[in-house]
Amino acid sequence: MQLLNEAFRAIQRNLGPLIFYICVGAGMGFIRILTNKWFESLDKETISPLLASGYPIASDILIAAGYAFALCIVFARMGREIDKPFWKLESDWEVLQRFYNLWFILILMSILALRVSDQLAADSPEEGQLVFFLWLFGNSFLIQTGGAIMFYGHCRKEEIALAASTLLRQFPLILLAALVSLFFNMLVLTILAEQVLPAWATPMLDIIDGYGTCLVFAFTWLICMRNRDEESEDEDFDF
Repeated sequence: MQLLNEAFRAIQRNLGPLIFYICVGAGMGFIRILTNKWFESLDKETISPLLASGYPIASDILIAAGYAFALCIVFARMGREIDKPFWKLESDWEVLQRFYNLWFILILMSILALRVSDQLAADSPEEGQLVFFLWLFGNSFLIQTGGAIMFYGHCRKEEIALAASTLLRQFPLILLAALVSLFFNMLVLTILAEQVLPAWATPMLDIIDGYGTCLVFAFTWLICMRNRDEESEDEDFDF
C-alpha cells in the first residue's frame, strides 16, 4: 500500500500531464460524438458501401492513434519526474519514436477485442458477456505492460524481456495495479450503462478515466523502480 500511496502523491506532482491527457481524451470524445451523429444522419440506402464499412474501422484507428500520442507524452513526462534523475529520455519526439507504435498496437488490440465482444453479444449474449469480461480483465493489465516496457527505455526484444521479468517478479503488486485499473474501468462503464450523463456530456468521464490511467501508470513505474532496487541489492549480496 505504501507504493500506491506514493502513486497518489506522484499524481499531485504531475497535474500538468494529467490535465493534458484528460483534455486530449475529452477532445477526441467530442469529435467522436459529432462524427457519429453525422454518420448516423446519412441515408443508409444511398450511402457508399466503402464508407459504411470503412467509417467504424477508420474511427477506431484514429482513436488508437490519438490515445497512443497522448500516452507517450504524458507517461514520459510523469516517468521523468517520478524516477529523476535516472530516466533520461528528455525529448518528447524521441519518446514518440520509441514508444508510439507500442501504445498504438496495444490500444488498437484492446479496441478490436472489444469490437469482437460486441459482435458476439449480438449473436450470442452469453458468449459475448464472457468475452467482454475477459476483455475487461485483460485490459486492466494494458497500462502495466506498456509502462514496464517504457521503464527500460526502449521497445526492443531485450527491453520487452526485462519488462516481462519485472511483471512476473512483482506480480502481486501488478495484480493490485490491475484491480485499481479495473475499479476505474468499472466506474466509467457503470456510469455509461446507467446513462447518468447525457450523450454530449460523456467526454467528462475522461476525468475519471484519465486519473485512473495516470494513477495506474505511476503505480507501475514505482513497482519497476522497486524491482530495480531489489535486483541491485541481490547483486550486491551475491558479490
